[in-house]
Amino acid sequence: MDYIQDWAGYLFRNGYLTPGLFGPVSTLNNIYHKSLLPTFQSLLEKPDLTKIALMLLILYISLKLVNMLVQSVLFWVRLAFRITFWGGLVVLAFWLSQRGVDGAAEDVGYWIRLWKGELEHYKSQAEQIAQQHNHGYGGKSGYGGGYKPAAPKKQWPF
Repeated sequence: MDYIQDWAGYLFRNGYLTPGLFGPVSTLNNIYHKSLLPTFQSLLEKPDLTKIALMLLILYISLKLVNMLVQSVLFWVRLAFRITFWGGLVVLAFWLSQRGVDGAAEDVGYWIRLWKGELEHYKSQAEQIAQQHNHGYGGKSGYGGGYKPAAPKKQWPF
């Protein structure tokens, strides 16, 4: 202890530490001892209140973190949609400027005819597969598609 007092005295005597430097620190020390310390003491005497306060603090901080995460994800999703929307408008304007309204209408008609043909092709393939499936299991159509159980259901004795 004398060692610490000697160093403190040395620092004060040689002007390294001044009382003005410790003014704010001593004010904070007084505030701590007069108001904060009794509050902490009462919380330590009632640990249930301390646990509840700590849980509420943890809940509040975790909700704030989740809110930050949600806001950042929403930002990137909105940014992606905005870039897609405005990029699509730029592509549409460029397409219309290159082909003209009549050329764009011809292109749209071509794509509609092409996709209708593809849709009809896939519908016919699906019907053929369904017919093969139904004929393989007895040819029934409708719900169940000709499903035959492997064995009859057992009845309960009561």
